[in-house]
Amino acid sequence: MLLLLLACSNPELQADYDARKTAALASPGEPKSSWKAEGALRLSAELLEELMAASIKAESKAAEPIDLSGLGTLKPVLTLDSFKLVDGDCKNCVGAQGTVSGNAVIKVAGIKKKIPFTADFTLDMTFETESRKAKSGDTLRHIILKPSKVRKLKVELSGAAKALDLEKPLKSYGEQVLERIDPVDLGDLGGPELHLRDVRVKEEGGVMRIELLTDAPENAPVKAWPEVPQAGFQVVMSESALLAIARREAFTLGEVSPGTGIYAEPTSLDLDGQGFEMGLRVWRLDGSDWWRDYTLSGDVSIVKEELLLKANSVEEGDKSKGAGIADPLALIGEAYIMRILQDSAQGALPGSEQFEVGSSTWKVVLEDAQGVGENLVLSGRIKAGKTPR
Repeated sequence: MLLLLLACSNPELQADYDARKTAALASPGEPKSSWKAEGALRLSAELLEELMAASIKAESKAAEPIDLSGLGTLKPVLTLDSFKLVDGDCKNCVGAQGTVSGNAVIKVAGIKKKIPFTADFTLDMTFETESRKAKSGDTLRHIILKPSKVRKLKVELSGAAKALDLEKPLKSYGEQVLERIDPVDLGDLGGPELHLRDVRVKEEGGVMRIELLTDAPENAPVKAWPEVPQAGFQVVMSESALLAIARREAFTLGEVSPGTGIYAEPTSLDLDGQGFEMGLRVWRLDGSDWWRDYTLSGDVSIVKEELLLKANSVEEGDKSKGAGIADPLALIGEAYIMRILQDSAQGALPGSEQFEVGSSTWKVVLEDAQGVGENLVLSGRIKAGKTPR
């Protein structure tokens, strides 16, 4: 319940509120080519290697045997031994280098023989994104990563197999497999609270970084990137971008509850480890005009694989002349400000809760959330589940 003490009408306070609202709702315009990322989805080298290994194995098993001009057939099965990201050779793509190995089973005149081989490859992985409208009317970004071109493939046979002149058919087979492996469909990024103006992909120390630009009125970039993830995925969102999103949504909402004349304005956000502090200005604008500042403190956690920000204490700050009293935790009880922060951060998670790569279904699991260096950092895994039938 809100306890309010009436004060006097103050046109200057209304003008101040209107100016803040105008600034918070200002359009950022078209993004410049030099925009700086306000957040990112990072896929670790280990995760990319797991996804690539599963896809290569499945595709090589499904591929047709090679016809050796009537002399017999050759059926290789590939296993990924190493994989790393490098600079791409095309626009909006990253490169990948790796080594595959396996046994080529050759059948000639009813006789089977296994021939061990290895192959080094370099390919480009294209980052495709398209805008689409959700049922809610929000614009989402659908993200797909897929191999587009094999730049290099060098096959090596061992021992006596070198005399069989199989490098050319094995190379052709390997190129076919690599170019046809399953794309990784990350689903939709963005949502009702996270409006994305642009996305792009970069290689960063072996990690794939999908950079995000929000609709914050002014560019609110990540100032210092946390360490790259060694496993799984990581979402990074700058505090300043999250605050800008929360301010936009709060001013768009207007009154906290119809008829109260009470408005809430997030003014600051500080995330540190598993805790947070948020500045909140509470306005009374119904002819009895005043404002009062509060600092909310609370916890950052993951509950049932979802981000939860929960305020549990409050400290009063500055106030205007004649200010009344409002319980800001009652405002938080309305859940909308915390929900804005939670949903905007989770909008940068892989949009598909599960997807198929190779012969397995992979599930997105959110495991950790904390404040790191003026950012909110979410971490998790994309793990292989049951093989679909």
